[in-house]
Amino acid sequence: GIGMINLFLKVKKLSAATLLFAVILLVLSTLIVIFASQQGILFDKSTANIVRTKEAYEAAEAGIEFGMAYFQQNASTIVGTPINGYINFSNASTTNVTLANNSRFSVVYTNPIAFNYNLILITSTGTNSENSATRILTQEVQRGSLVINTGTTSVVTKGSVIVGDNAVLNNTSTNQNIRAASTVSFTGNGKTVTSSGMSSNFRTIGPDVQSNVSALANTSQGDFFASYFGTASTDSLRGRVAHYYNNTTNKIYNESSSINGLMGTSIWIDQAAGTTVTLAGDIELGSVTDPVLLIVNGGLSVVGNVVIHGFIFVIGSSGITSAFTGNNEIIGGLATTDNLTISGNSILSFNPTVLTNLRNHASMTFYAKVPGSWKDF
Repeated sequence: GIGMINLFLKVKKLSAATLLFAVILLVLSTLIVIFASQQGILFDKSTANIVRTKEAYEAAEAGIEFGMAYFQQNASTIVGTPINGYINFSNASTTNVTLANNSRFSVVYTNPIAFNYNLILITSTGTNSENSATRILTQEVQRGSLVINTGTTSVVTKGSVIVGDNAVLNNTSTNQNIRAASTVSFTGNGKTVTSSGMSSNFRTIGPDVQSNVSALANTSQGDFFASYFGTASTDSLRGRVAHYYNNTTNKIYNESSSINGLMGTSIWIDQAAGTTVTLAGDIELGSVTDPVLLIVNGGLSVVGNVVIHGFIFVIGSSGITSAFTGNNEIIGGLATTDNLTISGNSILSFNPTVLTNLRNHASMTFYAKVPGSWKDF
């Protein structure tokens, strides 16, 4: 009887242990299921958050691209109303712009440095379509110009210069009229005018004329071009000009030409090797407030009654001499890589106001991203 009792007690203890173990397993299984379920929910939420954040980020990216294009077209308006040297611009066109997937962006323009309106910070805030996620991107852009330098001299050339007949070079601002890599000569009544009274003619060469400048002679054509435009690549600048002409033969542009009357713009004329483009007749290009940039790749002949406000750059070639004859008047400045003759009643007046207006003209300026300034918040 005692043996049976002991056996019964052992079986009872074993059953209790088994039951307890089963309960523990059941609890553990339940916890694992709950944990897995929570992890699944958390993963779903994380995935959804990632999707929402990515959508907001892409909206902000779209805002940066839009903001740069909009600023390029509306820069004068955006920087036109600063308060105490700072701008803080946004309007209906840049606020809550809705994209195709119903995400949105808002763009604000500011300047990090007081009174400096050449460096602009574009801030784009992107929001996803559910309005549950937001991302902010910023990008600085720096103002540049097609023309970075117009110098302080009426005429700069890598060749020689002849001033004859009744031609006049006039510079009463910096008193520097000619800087040439080769010889400079005067004939007839050709002369220069300065405010100092120290001018040049066929009798005497004054300090306003520098000839046989070795540094200029040793400068490559690419470096010479880059000193005015910031790049040695003619292709790069050619792609930015507003009016481009490609001539395979000699071409005369007269009063009926499409370039006559152009104001506040850039013009590039490509000539066939060894040929010359001629501006003839009654032509007027640019004004004091709206000057032009004229680049000729080849020789340039200006005859008749041509009036140009702006800067002329001639990319000459060996054996070509650019010539200004007739009753022409150039107000601004001139640079050429070839020989130059100024005769007739031509007048070339250095004008810093015209050249400054040219560099700052809206048609000449552009804004480019500042490397390393992109930020993701």
